[in-house]
Amino acid sequence: MTTQLDNLYERLLISWCDRMLKLQVHGMDLPEADGGIFCPACARIHGRCADAVYPLLAAAKLTGDHGYVDAAVKLLDWSKHVTQLDGSFTNEPTTNDWRGITVFSQIALGEALHHHGDLLDDATRDRWMQRFRAASDFLLHFLTMDMGNINYPASIPAAMALAYDLLGDEKYAIHADKRASECMVYLSENDRLLYGEHYRRGRGDTTPKGARAVDIGYNVEETLPNLALYAMLRGNSAVMDNVLKSAQAHLELMLPDGAWDNSFGVRNTKWTYWGSRTSDGCQTLCAALAPLDARFITASRRNTELLERCTHDGLLYGGPHYAEHGEPPCVHHTFCHAKAIAAAIDLGLAAYEDAAPPLPRETAQGIRQFSDIDTYLVASGPWRATITGYDWIAPPGGHATGGALSMLWHSNAGPILAASMEHYQRTEPDNMQLLRNIPDIPLIPRLEFFEEGQAYRSCNDPAAVIIVDTHDGEIAVRSEGRLVTRNGSAPISGEIIYTQTVRFDGSCVGITVSYKGSIVQEASFVLPIISPRSERSLESEGGLEFTVRRPDCSVVIVASVKTSVALPGIDRIFQHVPGFEAIPLTYAMLPGEPLNLSIRVV
Repeated sequence: MTTQLDNLYERLLISWCDRMLKLQVHGMDLPEADGGIFCPACARIHGRCADAVYPLLAAAKLTGDHGYVDAAVKLLDWSKHVTQLDGSFTNEPTTNDWRGITVFSQIALGEALHHHGDLLDDATRDRWMQRFRAASDFLLHFLTMDMGNINYPASIPAAMALAYDLLGDEKYAIHADKRASECMVYLSENDRLLYGEHYRRGRGDTTPKGARAVDIGYNVEETLPNLALYAMLRGNSAVMDNVLKSAQAHLELMLPDGAWDNSFGVRNTKWTYWGSRTSDGCQTLCAALAPLDARFITASRRNTELLERCTHDGLLYGGPHYAEHGEPPCVHHTFCHAKAIAAAIDLGLAAYEDAAPPLPRETAQGIRQFSDIDTYLVASGPWRATITGYDWIAPPGGHATGGALSMLWHSNAGPILAASMEHYQRTEPDNMQLLRNIPDIPLIPRLEFFEEGQAYRSCNDPAAVIIVDTHDGEIAVRSEGRLVTRNGSAPISGEIIYTQTVRFDGSCVGITVSYKGSIVQEASFVLPIISPRSERSLESEGGLEFTVRRPDCSVVIVASVKTSVALPGIDRIFQHVPGFEAIPLTYAMLPGEPLNLSIRVV
């Protein structure tokens, strides 16, 4: 069914939908599988795959090909395996009975009917409307504001607004407006970041540093888009204004290549360089805000281009290096993000393409502090960096902290450092791929010490203090903390204090690290340089200089001590979060003897 389309959004949507059609199960003697979409990575059918009814109908509208409609009808018929008598959807047919997922499936079904219901015959449309009404009625009395992560209850306004639009019952409009008003208090005091991405999220609940539970990926790809959808459907300008202000704050965290910097988010376990794995994408939000701030046109375009670069054989892979590393793609990424691409098309985002001003992080210079999450963005010449001491961490080791340099990006070289989890955790086993037969080595730049097999790391200390100094065009960010386990324990042999200073002068990035304590054993500083296995690397004869050759430039790291990169039998380490291969440069250190590093691009 492949159709050649010039528009980026249309081309990507059709590519994804065509591959999903090839993965749709037909004719097997397995009634529980017939009509579902098979996942090549997980070797099963994901319970939420019926969300693809919306992009499939959008593809039918674009191409005039009724085969997409037939696939959508069969897919929704399959969803009976995740449908309950109370009208809810469950996350999976057997392994996960969480019913909160109903809100996203109801929105997908509602948008399919809202935009493309005319493609269905009367009997099918009536059947779909009955299914939509049942889910809507269930949601009227489920997902209160104190239930689940904020992305669930904050999506209720959109679900109820769609229900009112399609069913015309005033009770849905009343509930939509009430819930939207309740959501507006979840904007952080200083930075206007939306918070609540954790079960423990009372309005007065903060960390010792006063931080809130914030996740950039879920906010920009699910919660804010659905609040914007509500505001459009209900014509609520007050809510739209709050969404705009919050989205503008989040936009400061988009890198110039369209990636979302979520290197510190509380749901970092689901982060991938282009966004978040099982949320829908930022394109709906960008389409809603494009008339109000043209930078969202650029944001959507850049992010969609990144999604296309991470698409191979019609499926969206979980990060830039998945395909090269040989990791299969989980189809969950594709059917979720296809919804946002369909929304961008239906909301006419391409009509704004002529106006594409630069992103905030393209024009920024200096340092930007997000005090609500103890995170700092640095812009120095071609360099963009993130340094975080964010102390809302769940689960332990779930994201970098301790003043870690969690992102380092260069306008020519792209991502050079990008922090993973401290150790890979499948916090949602149904939605996360296995780490297959490879060492679990984090991508976080860190000082570490091992004692009796236990790792003590600088990136684990949520109490670390970050101090910023700017002088004569140079920015210095100093972090002071302790080497601890992911659970906060100090070494048995005694406390180890570290100091790390990262300096930016526009031409290069310098890192100085030192530590002190009662031990005399050596520790190591690990600098995992992002690099796919297709890139060549070169170590100088004396071992003090290491070069990674990119297609159009080279990344050169010079150290005051010899570099070690020995990994027997392994070309590169790999982490699903955020989907990169890397070379873990390692530097042996002794107490009181600082390590000096410089990173430059030539």
